[in-house]
Amino acid sequence: MNKLKFFFCFIFIFILYLFQDSFGITDQEVLKEYTKWVDILDLKNINMQQAEIHRVVNPAFKQEVVDVFGGTPDRLLNIQLTFNIKTGELITISNGYQYRIKEHAEAAGEKIKFSLSKETCENQLSKYYKLITGEEPPPFEIKVPLPGALLPPTCMLSSYWQRIYKEYPVRDNYTVISIFADTGTLSGYQKCYISDLPPTVEVKVTADEARRKATEIADNEIKAWSQFLNSISTETAITKLDDKYKGVRSSLRGHAENIKKESQQYLSLVGCKPLKQKPPYLEIVNIQKDAFNRNYMQPAAYEKSHGWNPATRLCWIVRLLYLNEETKAGAAFEVWIDAYDGSFVGGYRPWN
Repeated sequence: MNKLKFFFCFIFIFILYLFQDSFGITDQEVLKEYTKWVDILDLKNINMQQAEIHRVVNPAFKQEVVDVFGGTPDRLLNIQLTFNIKTGELITISNGYQYRIKEHAEAAGEKIKFSLSKETCENQLSKYYKLITGEEPPPFEIKVPLPGALLPPTCMLSSYWQRIYKEYPVRDNYTVISIFADTGTLSGYQKCYISDLPPTVEVKVTADEARRKATEIADNEIKAWSQFLNSISTETAITKLDDKYKGVRSSLRGHAENIKKESQQYLSLVGCKPLKQKPPYLEIVNIQKDAFNRNYMQPAAYEKSHGWNPATRLCWIVRLLYLNEETKAGAAFEVWIDAYDGSFVGGYRPWN
């Protein structure tokens, strides 16, 4: 009997260990928050069906989330909440009820007369921010239409807050809240904090050092690209491409002359100094492993090199624009240089 108890205890502990990441926010907690927002948005008197809960991988948030939906029997009017499955944090609210009703009016060409003051709109946005996060919103100011302006009935007013970590912005991470312009009711909320925070924000590399490193990288990329184009700039060279590139080979046939011209255009940029644009600036960005991948004929390699990576670094963002006045050729780069160790972290080049 004791052995049997030990066996079942072992199995139970094993299951707990195996599924420990699956526990997080419960269905009961989800429904409780959903009911709260149905009341806040004054939807409780509408003929809503029983809420549905789904646990899915959301590509926008790069993670598994919990969605809860509620709607009318015709499924045209609805409200949706989304939660981080592990932390239970509310990350989106979508109030489709008023929006769907107004769609019909908009389709009929109807307009609403804007009657809310700027102060009222800002107060509403602040109210919802505090209701959702429990905190005061960061300073903000919004632009509103002129009093009496005619607007589509689905018009929304929004405020956007960039995610900031120790005074540095985190790229592609933000919070946004929208309200309907006719009533000031919440239209939507989204907290898109999808990136990890960097291990350090200490700056050891100067802006000038970052620009020199970025220029060296961009110069080498232009040379490599022009050489590659030149290597396939004849029909004979295209025909001789390895069979593993047969898809690329077939798409290039008949374009040798254009490839030759493009090769010459980029070659004319070799030795050009990039124009001075916006000075390098500091921003937290996601690491792109091998972002300037040179497997030019392998789309999968490009896609992999820009694949999602939640890890981040504080970088100098260096923008470089190459121009040749004689040939009218040009190339724009954005190069990310780690502000701590000077390494190449990622960026964009024109032929990506």
